[in-house]
Amino acid sequence: MPIHEFPLTEAFPRLGVVPRIPLMARETRVESAPELGKELGCQDFWVKRDDRSHPTYGGNKVRKLEFLLADALERGAKGVVTLGGIGTNHGLATAVFAGKAGLACHLVLFDQPETEHVRRSLQLFEHFGAKVHRTRAVPRALLDSYRKVWFSHRDKRLVRIPGGGSSPLGCLGFVNAAFELKRQIEEGRLPCPEAIFCPVGTCGTLVGLTLGVRLAELPTKVVGVRVVEKVLANSITSAILANRTLNLMRCYGASLPFDSMSWRDFTILDGFLGRCYGDPTSESLRCVDIAERHGYRLETTYTGKTLAGLQAYVARHGLSEKTVLYWNTFNSRDFNDILTEASSH
Repeated sequence: MPIHEFPLTEAFPRLGVVPRIPLMARETRVESAPELGKELGCQDFWVKRDDRSHPTYGGNKVRKLEFLLADALERGAKGVVTLGGIGTNHGLATAVFAGKAGLACHLVLFDQPETEHVRRSLQLFEHFGAKVHRTRAVPRALLDSYRKVWFSHRDKRLVRIPGGGSSPLGCLGFVNAAFELKRQIEEGRLPCPEAIFCPVGTCGTLVGLTLGVRLAELPTKVVGVRVVEKVLANSITSAILANRTLNLMRCYGASLPFDSMSWRDFTILDGFLGRCYGDPTSESLRCVDIAERHGYRLETTYTGKTLAGLQAYVARHGLSEKTVLYWNTFNSRDFNDILTEASSH
């Protein structure tokens, strides 16, 4: 297909008026990974390749930014400001695609353990023209810096994007992703999974998929693996975001089959965070190595921990013979050429 479709509108045509930049050239494929599954204890293991969602920069943020950047342009913005850790994938994706849309990008960043991934990210922020504002990780200090950057550049018409792109508008990207998956199932490209696994940071991916699976009437469970502190990501914050997303859909005229979501509708696994956000645990390092042996590039903050959570959940809940889908949210595009050039200067 020449342009990435918006399958959600097949069920809810009124959502076709939502502003959107079609960043994705096509839907992301699903593929069977039996050898990787064997090492994880899964006989029918599948991967959703959001790591290749765009030829410049892949990952799950592309789906959210299709709506968030379109909204900024619709509002006449000259730039955007968002926040995250110093290795934030969301911040890098925002820098890449804001630049493509002709928007300035400001990043308010807090410290996290310095890994090779973090060092690469800091170089790439500069390459893609992002203006970096460093601050502390204390929630009040972070939010104060976020507001200060927005206020001091208000004459340049900055639009604020929440961390991880997890707003009701951003969540629509993953409600749509669930309908994309439904179409792939109906076309026989994979069996309907018993469970889908994704990371939980700012909750947008989990909320969008859980909401989308229910709207699409797929008999599957979405399981999130928490990779940030529980006060930031939990079932209550997920339900609040889900209900705000439902309200947004109603504002556009969508007639929905249910009124609200409860905190009980969300499954979030604990025990895989480590000492703090960004801490590369032994389990995440092991799973990154396992995935690499089978051709999948992961990292230790989100995707490695999610794979570790998947393995533990499958063993604990007897899913070894069931169809399991791992939603790969990491960018697999290689920036080695850019980093080599940067280090030579």
